[in-house]
Amino acid sequence: MTKEPASGNGPAMPRRMFLAAAPAALVTSNAGHAGQGDPHRAWLEEWQENRDIVNDHSIGEGPLVDALDARRFRLEDLIAETPPRTMEGFKAQLEWLVLDADDAWNCA
Repeated sequence: MTKEPASGNGPAMPRRMFLAAAPAALVTSNAGHAGQGDPHRAWLEEWQENRDIVNDHSIGEGPLVDALDARRFRLEDLIAETPPRTMEGFKAQLEWLVLDADDAWNCA
């Protein structure tokens, strides 16, 4: 089975290859960022808080839920699209990926 090109730039990178290459990419990208942390963990924690509040259906619908959802979607973009500079940032991205996938399969 042939993989479709990613953005027309050639064949898509298999998930296993991406995960195998990620630690090496982090080591390389850390060279100029010593002492700087990643915001990914804080974004993940805020994303989880917003998700939990929205999923607690006792707050109902309305502007609060809309605002929390809008912020949660923005956090998803930030987590997914911002390259991590540290292993902690990479771990937060992977944790978000697992949590978000779990939500997608378990929502009713």
